[in-house]
Amino acid sequence: MKTRARGIAFLSAILCFLPVCTGCGEKSPYAYSTRTNRETLRIGVNRSLKSAPVMLAQSLGYFEEGNIEAVVTVEPSAVNLMNRLSSGEFDFVTVPEYQIVSHAKQRSDFRVIAVLNRNQSRILLLNRETCPTPRDLGGKQVGLVTGSAAEYTLYRILVFNEIEPGSVKTVYYAAEDLPRAAASGKLDALILWPPFADAALDLSPDRFIPVNAHMGQDMYWLLVCRSGLADLKPDLVRDMLVSLERANLYVQEYKEDSLSLLSDSLLIPKEDLREEWDMYYFSLEMPQSLYMALEEQAKWLLRDTGQGGIPPEFMDFLDGTPLSAIAPEQVTLIQ
Repeated sequence: MKTRARGIAFLSAILCFLPVCTGCGEKSPYAYSTRTNRETLRIGVNRSLKSAPVMLAQSLGYFEEGNIEAVVTVEPSAVNLMNRLSSGEFDFVTVPEYQIVSHAKQRSDFRVIAVLNRNQSRILLLNRETCPTPRDLGGKQVGLVTGSAAEYTLYRILVFNEIEPGSVKTVYYAAEDLPRAAASGKLDALILWPPFADAALDLSPDRFIPVNAHMGQDMYWLLVCRSGLADLKPDLVRDMLVSLERANLYVQEYKEDSLSLLSDSLLIPKEDLREEWDMYYFSLEMPQSLYMALEEQAKWLLRDTGQGGIPPEFMDFLDGTPLSAIAPEQVTLIQ
């Protein structure tokens, strides 16, 4: 995304309040287990900077050092990763917290074992002629990605701007199709994230104004595993976490090298990754604020779908034990 979109650079001011991890690069304070047998883990990620810890742990050989044969599958988006975890295709997936909310009511076969990163990468693109500011969204047509958290994001934007949610018409597309739909001129606004937001701006360079879509609230990008895996193979999961946190520390210390490696592995131009870098904070954690975010989104989803009732007990899906084994100070869940 070119510098025209960097009006959202104030994100780093918000992220500076997050906890800072000690250590950097090869000076990792985290130790692998004494496990000696090599085991395979199938990991599903999406093609974005959100997947940085997984991609770097593979590129830098950290998985290999932990006796892990990592088979990483990169998907265009994270929308279908939870279903593929449930079907047995993956042992781990990385997804936003909204995917936990939307699946927790129907199934209990997964556990969240860490936040991989926090980010503010969702972007509201406003048609400069028909909807130049968020306050103009009432009565407009907004493009969203099917099955994503974009609908909840839009709800928060509308509430913040005192607009009746029912007054907005939403239309749904696959993430890879939405940029071209926007280029047709039929949409007044859309919510996307890199690299799809980049594509929308490239296809319609003068049509849209990019605006931060988060209204101050971070997105949590989560590491999720099949239920029981952490209990059955705690040393394997520990070594997975050590590999990922070593990758996070490398990111903090070696930005340029990290960008080069990620550009090669994700097939995204280095400059595009660089321009969204400040939207992210990379560190493994399991914070109480994640639980609160899940509760808030679940209450909205129950209202929006007309289901009523109470949210799932999300503490049943959050397992801070594996991360506590290597970094207890980064687990702040209140049980």
